[in-house]
Amino acid sequence: MPCVNLLVVPTLMQGDGAESSVVQSLQLADAMPNIDVIVVGRGGGSIEDLWTFNTEAVVRAIAACNTPVVSAIGHETDYTLADMVADLRAPTPSAAMELILQNKEDMLRCVQMLRAKLVELTSGYIERKQDGLDALRGARCMRFPHEMLADRFQSLDIL
Repeated sequence: MPCVNLLVVPTLMQGDGAESSVVQSLQLADAMPNIDVIVVGRGGGSIEDLWTFNTEAVVRAIAACNTPVVSAIGHETDYTLADMVADLRAPTPSAAMELILQNKEDMLRCVQMLRAKLVELTSGYIERKQDGLDALRGARCMRFPHEMLADRFQSLDIL
C-alpha cells in the first residue's frame, strides 16, 4: 500500500523497563498528529515474555488512547489483558496489518464504484434542476411579462 506512511516507535517489549517503555510509546504515538491507528504488536513467546501486556499500567495506557489501538500480541492462541481493552485484537502482527490496510485492488474498485455513484447522483441532480428551469421558462409570467404587468396595473386602477 504505497500511499500509507508507517511510523515505527522502538519500544522494549519484555524485561526490565518494558512496562514503562510501552506506556511512553503509546502516549507518544497517541499525542502525534495525523496518526490514524496504533498497532501494539510483538511476536509470540512464553507467557512471561508477554507479561508486559498484562500489567495495569499498559492496560490503562491502551484504554486512555484517543487513537484507535489494535492489539497484536503473540500468536493466535495468546491472549493478554491488552487484547481486552484495545479497539481491535489481531491474532498476529501480520494479521493486524491485513485488517488495517485494505487490498489495493479492493480499494481502487471501491473508489471507482463511489465515483460512478457520484457521477450518477450529480447527473440526476442537474437534470432535475434543468427540468425546473425549463418549467420556469415555460411559465406565462416569463413568456408574457408585459401581460402580467398589465393585469397588475389594471388591478391597481380598480383599487
